[in-house]
This record gives sequence, C-alpha cells and structure tokens, in this order.
Amino acid sequence: MAVALLGSAALAVVLAALLARATLRSRAVERLAATDPLTGLPNRRALDRRLGAELARADRTGAPLCVVFVDLDGFKTVNDRRGHRAGDALLVEMARRWSAALRPYDLLARHGGDEFVVVLPACGTDHAVVVVDRLRSLVPDGNGLSAGITGRRPGDDPEGVLERADDALRQAKSAGGFRTVVVG
Repeated sequence: MAVALLGSAALAVVLAALLARATLRSRAVERLAATDPLTGLPNRRALDRRLGAELARADRTGAPLCVVFVDLDGFKTVNDRRGHRAGDALLVEMARRWSAALRPYDLLARHGGDEFVVVLPACGTDHAVVVVDRLRSLVPDGNGLSAGITGRRPGDDPEGVLERADDALRQAKSAGGFRTVVVG
C-alpha cells in the first residue's frame, strides 16, 4: 500500500513537470510566431492583434491614435553596394534605436523588408510628425526615412488604418522620398 501511494505521488510530480514543460514550450512557440526573427520586433501577426486592441480602446475612450508606416530610403543601395548582411545589420540597428526612442506603450513592428509600422496610442497627427522626425534623426547618413501617417477614425479596423498609412507612405515615396505625408 505504501509503495502504491509513493508511486502515485511520484507520478503526480512527473505529470506536473511535464505539464509545466509543455506550457513553457507553448509560450515559446507563441512568442516565436509573433516575433520577427531578424529584428526581434513584433511581426505582422502581432501588429494586427495589438492594433486591433488599441483601436478598440481608442473607440471606447475617444483618445487619438496614429499609425505610421516607415520605409528606409536608400535601403536597396545598402544591399546592392554593401551586401545583404549590411542591410540586415542596418535593420537591426534601426529597430534598436527606434525602440529606444519610443514611449514604452508605443508599438514598433516590422511589416516586411525595410518597412516598419509604429502605433502611437494617445497621439494626434501633429505629435506623430514630431515622433517621425525623431526617428528620422536616428537614421545613419546616406539613408533616409519616408513616412506615412494617419489618425484613427471611429470604427477603423486594422486593415483599413494600415491601408491609409501605407497610401500616405506611397505618396511620400512618389514625391521623391525623404519626407512625411499625413492623411486624415
């Protein structure tokens, strides 16, 4: 009888350890699925989830919210002249610098290639331009930054607000780059 009880206790300990390990592994997989492997920033999947939550919060509270699409001007030249390793290093460095320049509750995500999205809760378009100028000042010489900014509209969904910010970015790039365009 004592052996059976000891066996049950040991089995419970082993099962608890296996469950804890499976939980940790599951969390690690979730983290990997939401993280850009190069920069360590949130990826598009994480961006969509967080942006949806921020839009819902802004709708509830009436607070402003801006979304900024950022693109590195001259990035293709870095890859072509210095190689993809140098381009990757520039992306990693920009992610580090820009993250440090934002508020703790702002979101910087890698959208793809040399495009990033910044979500600025409790921020109007005038202040978003100031934030973009601060990010631009952190870009190394020889490169620049184009940005498209849009403010939240009541009832916006992530796809719609991202599309407007992307349209603004395309306008900035079409006008020669190295500039910021704001759309309502």
